[in-house]
Amino acid sequence: MADTLSLHDHIVEVDSLFGMMRAYKDDLITDQIIKFGNHTRPEFAFATCLLSPGMTAFDIGAHIGTFALTTARKVGATGTVVAVEANKRTFNLLKNNVNRLRFSNVDVHHNMIGLPDADYRGNVVDGNTGGFNITPGSSASGESPAPVTSLDALIQSTQTKPDFIKVDIEGLEQVAIETCAFVHEHKPMLYLEVSDPHLQRHGGSAEALEELLKGLGYDFFVNTGQRNAAHDIFAIGQLETLTGRDKLFDTLCIPRGNALLPMMRKFANGE
Repeated sequence: MADTLSLHDHIVEVDSLFGMMRAYKDDLITDQIIKFGNHTRPEFAFATCLLSPGMTAFDIGAHIGTFALTTARKVGATGTVVAVEANKRTFNLLKNNVNRLRFSNVDVHHNMIGLPDADYRGNVVDGNTGGFNITPGSSASGESPAPVTSLDALIQSTQTKPDFIKVDIEGLEQVAIETCAFVHEHKPMLYLEVSDPHLQRHGGSAEALEELLKGLGYDFFVNTGQRNAAHDIFAIGQLETLTGRDKLFDTLCIPRGNALLPMMRKFANGE
């Protein structure tokens, strides 16, 4: 496929674990790729530690592709990654990176996951384009994000049944899971960003998200090792609650019917 995205003042090429990627200039995520080879490299290794060839994964809030490409390597040529990004300019970088690096198992979509009948506006955070803040309400400032859809509609349109869903959409994580019949019925592995202030912006909370997930039978795990480093080493810890943390964090949620859950519990307990 032809390379149709030109380099501009705000776009640079950086050497990553996957080859030369295009990224935003003077950006936190770009700086981490340059320094470590990927954004939050040990964290991504932890998040994808239970994936294997042939699995199907969703990356909701894919940014320029750092997590999607990590996941694509784990699921291999027989697996599939569905990568979704709401910001149009960032989506163009995502699509360009997937095509230029020849990841044929990554299917990219310009959408946002939310309430289909709601109005949203988005604002990019200067210096950290991964923080594309979504605000509800048509009167809010910012740009109109991508067409809004649901996880169920995405599953239906892509004709896939995800084994794993990563959701990092700045506070809409609870909405995404709460409204997804597939998650409620099939209970795939989940990897979620948790920020109580972000969740509250969309009518949720860390406490409500915890209640929802525990009701569905999920256990929570976190990487207790380094988050940013030039290696893929992580340490597994188990969480009893998603509340009481001042900063945002990511949690890997494993359903109690998953055959790998006992192994995760043993590692978390240092056995």
